[in-house]
Amino acid sequence: MIFNPKTQTLVVLTLLAGCAEVDLTTPRDTLEAGPTPTSEVHYLRDKAAVEARMTDSGIRFVPNQSFRSLELMLAVDTAPVIEVRGRYHGDRWSDWAEADVDIFDEGFGRAALVFPASAMALEVRGDLDQVNFARLEFFTALSPEAGHIGHEDDPVHGESHFDLSEPLSTKAAQNGRWTQPADTVAAGRGQHVPYTSAPAWNGGRNCGGSLLPGTREVGRYLVEHFPGARYYQGYNCRRIRGSQSMSLHGTGRALDVFIPLDRGQADNDLGDPVANWLVENAEHVGIQLIIWDRTLWSGTRDPHARYYGGSHPHHDHLHIELTPEAAARNTPFFGAVSPPPMASPSPPVQPQDCNSATLGRRVPAGECVQMPYERCGGRCNWSQCTDGAWVCADQRDCETIHPSHACFAIPAPPPSPPAADSPHRPEPQPEPAPAPVAQACDSYTLDRAVPAGESVQMHYESCGGVCRWARCDDGNWNCVDTPSAINHPNDRCVPGALGDQCYSRTLGRSVPHGDRVQMAYASCADRQRCNWAVCNDGQWDCTRDPSSGTDFEHAACL
Repeated sequence: MIFNPKTQTLVVLTLLAGCAEVDLTTPRDTLEAGPTPTSEVHYLRDKAAVEARMTDSGIRFVPNQSFRSLELMLAVDTAPVIEVRGRYHGDRWSDWAEADVDIFDEGFGRAALVFPASAMALEVRGDLDQVNFARLEFFTALSPEAGHIGHEDDPVHGESHFDLSEPLSTKAAQNGRWTQPADTVAAGRGQHVPYTSAPAWNGGRNCGGSLLPGTREVGRYLVEHFPGARYYQGYNCRRIRGSQSMSLHGTGRALDVFIPLDRGQADNDLGDPVANWLVENAEHVGIQLIIWDRTLWSGTRDPHARYYGGSHPHHDHLHIELTPEAAARNTPFFGAVSPPPMASPSPPVQPQDCNSATLGRRVPAGECVQMPYERCGGRCNWSQCTDGAWVCADQRDCETIHPSHACFAIPAPPPSPPAADSPHRPEPQPEPAPAPVAQACDSYTLDRAVPAGESVQMHYESCGGVCRWARCDDGNWNCVDTPSAINHPNDRCVPGALGDQCYSRTLGRSVPHGDRVQMAYASCADRQRCNWAVCNDGQWDCTRDPSSGTDFEHAACL
C-alpha cells in the first residue's frame, strides 16, 4: 500500500512477480548519512531529460539505498495523471497505482507517498509529457511520527535559530557557503525589515489554507526571472518542532524556492543570484528572512548575515519569509514589478566538508568514515564526504580513512608483559570503544524524545489508518501492528473519544459529522481540483450535495 498523508488517500499495491532490469546510471545526491532517516534526491531537469529517460514502462529510478517514503515535486503544463509502482525484494514489482498529485498552484504539484516496506526501485508513468521538471526525494526510513513527508526547515522559535555568537565573516573560510559580494553586503546594510512571527499553535485551526497572494506572486516571479529557480512551494499546516509556535509555512507567508543540487552540493552559481537579489530588494519586496546554503540573512539583526546551524543545510532550496504586508501585496514591489537586476557574480565554489556524527567533528571532502551502525546495505560500511554530502563508498576508493573501533571483529590480544629485567615498558593500549547505543526518536505526538524500543500511538492518519502504532527502532520510527512492552497510548484514540468526527489534513484538526471540506488538490472520482468531501460517520465521502453542517472553503479555490 501507499499512503498519502496530506490527502488521506490510501493506495494498495499488490506485489506481482516480474522481471526488472536495474538501472544504476541514475544520478545520486545523498543529503546526509547517519543513524537517523536520510534522503537521496533525483532530478528530471527539463522536458529533454524526461524524454531521454522514457521507456515502454515509464521512467525508472534506482536510488543508492532502499527507501520507505517519497516526496515528488513536479513543474507541469496541466494537472497530470501519474501512476507509480515499486520493486521490493528480488524482481517483484507491485501493481500500478495512481499517485494523488496535489496541484497547489498553477503549474506546480506535489505528492507524498509512503511504502509498506523497504523498496529498491520506483517506476513512474502517465502524463509525463506534461512534466517540465521533477524532483524526487527518497527517504531511507519511515518516520510516521513526523506527521508529514519532507524535511522540517523552520528556524526553531522563529528568527532565533542561528548562531548569534558567530557572524558570517568568522565562517567565511568554510568552503561552499553562500557569501555575498561587496555590493550586496552594502545594499543589505541599508535594509531594515521588522520581523513578524507566526501565531501560537492551536492545533491548526488558524492555519491559512494556502499560500497568500503576495507569497505566491514572489514565488512565480523568482521562477520566471532566475534560471536556477525551478520550483516553489510553501504552504504546510504544522507546528515548529520543539516549540508551541506555528510554522510560518502554516500562515502562507513562507516560501521554499528549489535550486537543484550540483554534484551533491548547493549550486551557488544559480542560487546565490536569487538570494543576493532578495537581500538587495528586501524593503522593496518585504522580505524579513532568508536561509540559503548554511547562511541566514535577517532584515532586523545587525550584522544581517550570519552562519545558520539548523539541521537542514538549505543547500537545495531557499527558505524565504515575507512580512504580512508583502504577503497581502501591500509593498512597492507589487505596484510596479520590474525585471531583476543583473545577477551579482558568485564566488567560486569549493569542495565542501561534511559533519561526521561518528567522529563528532567535520571531515574534509574526499575522506571516508566507517559507520558502526546499519547503513549502505550493512553494518560497518563506509561513507565518503563528496562536496558536502555523504555517499556510500568502497573502502578501496578512499585515500584517507577513519575506521571505527566498534567495527573491529576480533580485538587484538594484549601484549605479553616484559621480562622483569627488560628495560622496555609496554606500549599504552587504547581504551576499547563503547558499544553503540541505540538512538532515541523525536516524537511529534509527545513533543519529546522517546527511547529506542518504545512505541507511540498516533491520533492522525498514518501507517494506513488513524490511531496506529509506531515503534522507535534505533533512531527510526517504524509502523507496527502491536505496541511494545513500553508504549504511549493516545487519549484521543480511546473508542468514542472522537465519535463520528473526521480528521482533516487541510484544516489540521477534526471536524464533526456533517461538516464538509473543500480540497484544493485533484481528488474524488472525476480527479478535479476543489472537490468537496463530507464527514459521514467518521469517514470522508466525496459529495456534491450540500452538507448538514459547516462548509470550509479552501482559499485556493475561491
